Amino acid sequence: MRDQLFNEHTYLSRIWLRTHDDAASLEQVHGALATPALNLDNLQDRRLLSERTKSDPLALNLIGILLISASGGLLLIFVGNLLESWCGCAAV
Repeated sequence: MRDQLFNEHTYLSRIWLRTHDDAASLEQVHGALATPALNLDNLQDRRLLSERTKSDPLALNLIGILLISASGGLLLIFVGNLLESWCGCAAV
């Protein structure tokens, strides 16, 4: 069944590798993947992308805006519930 789904015409676009965090093993893996025999053109490192995102001002601003918006929405819900319960108690 699996051979029928993944025949010779199926091309993978991403490969996930489990590596250690130390620089020596990462360099060894990158060196092995950069060989012409594997024919990999676009290598992306998740750790490197994560470090770049942590220092990217646009990404940081976007996360900040999303957090403020979510907090504002939750605050409005909380205040609305308080007012609803207060108006309900006052009417009784």
